[in-house]
Amino acid sequence: MEQFYRQGKTGNAIVTGPSGVGKSHLTYGFAKWLNEQFKAYDNPKSVLFVSVVSLFNKIEESFTVDNGFSKAKMVDLLTRVDYLFLDDLGKESRKDGNKAKNEWRHQVLYEILDNRSNTIINTNLTSKDIKQLYADDFGNGALSSRILEGVTGNSFVYPQETEDRRY
Repeated sequence: MEQFYRQGKTGNAIVTGPSGVGKSHLTYGFAKWLNEQFKAYDNPKSVLFVSVVSLFNKIEESFTVDNGFSKAKMVDLLTRVDYLFLDDLGKESRKDGNKAKNEWRHQVLYEILDNRSNTIINTNLTSKDIKQLYADDFGNGALSSRILEGVTGNSFVYPQETEDRRY
């Protein structure tokens, strides 16, 4: 992945595997490394690492408190950043099982991903799970297509038997 982005190529990347194997640690480290590499070559880029669950918590909190994290501001920020790292994609959809809320969250994700490239995602979901979870929102798989856009050959899958490093 690192050579792909350092060479200026565009497209998404995905890191997937079971809980606790180090996906967030790996992608956070990659975000930091990528930022340092672009600076070292005197070609700085904007790099942002965002927890998907925290993102939606902040946006939803802005409905009642002016916290500076309105949907419009966040969509604008996340579409403009050069390299966006989305941590724990899929967790936003299972938080409370509220179908209308999940569909709204998926619409926001679609707005973000439809207007950008170079999104690095980590998730517990497989490609098949992503297609199933995000398929019904628009009836045509548009969101899952945006999530998986460009990931062929640009993905890392932890084996299911990888030991949980948290215990």
